[in-house]
This record gives sequence, structure tokens and C-alpha cells, in this order.
Amino acid sequence: AAFWRTTMASFWESPFAGKGAGSSEGLIESVYTNMRHPHNDYLRIAHDYGLIGAGLWWMSMGGIGVALWRAWRVADQTFRVGARLELTALLSLMAFALEMTAENTLVYVFIVAPLGLLVGSALGLTSVIRNTVTPHRERA
Repeated sequence: AAFWRTTMASFWESPFAGKGAGSSEGLIESVYTNMRHPHNDYLRIAHDYGLIGAGLWWMSMGGIGVALWRAWRVADQTFRVGARLELTALLSLMAFALEMTAENTLVYVFIVAPLGLLVGSALGLTSVIRNTVTPHRERA
């Protein structure tokens, strides 16, 4: 809670544009000797990139979540094998979003890289299936 209070107090000094990439780590390191992270990635994003950056983050995560949800629903209703991949990607994204509230998952490449591969594979599969089922019309 102390890390969060310190980060929030600093956030209010520049709430719209933030204080710059990595500034939350610098803040925590300067106040607490044994810590480097605010232990809440949403506070990290808001502190570093402001409300503008946090809003863009939420819109991006929401867009990806909605795309995965729609892809999974279509695949599930048509009994396509890829539905499992899309549901796994959606649930993994949700778990990632929940974990960001109390941990530093955003800066751990061993968490973010597999999530990116999973989400990218699911959305790529959806794109391939959609283009195969409904091919683009050739222009005359």
C-alpha cells in the first residue's frame, strides 16, 4: 500500500501526460531502498504515461478482448477446432489483466511474450479462417 500511495501522490503532479517511461521505477527506487516497482501495473502506466496513456492502454486491451470474444463465439457456434485457442487466449488475457493489479507482469518478458504469441496466434487463425471461408472478390 505504501508503494501505491507514493506512486499516486506523484501521479497527481502530472495526471494527463504522465512523467515519462520508467519514471515510476525511478520514484520507487528513490523512496524505498529495496524496491524497484510500484507493484501495480495500472499505477505504473498511469504514472508514466498519464490518463492519456492509460486510456489508450484500456482501449487497446478492450479491443483485443472484444476481438477474441467475438472470434471465440463464432468458432464455438460453428464447432471449429480453433475455438479452444481463441478461448485460451481470451482467458489468458483476462488473467493477465487481473494479475496487473498486484504485480509487475507488464515488465516480465517471460509472461508478456507467451501471451503475445498466444493472442497473436488466435487472432491470426481467425483472420485466416475468415479469409478462407469468405475470400475476397477479384476485381475485374
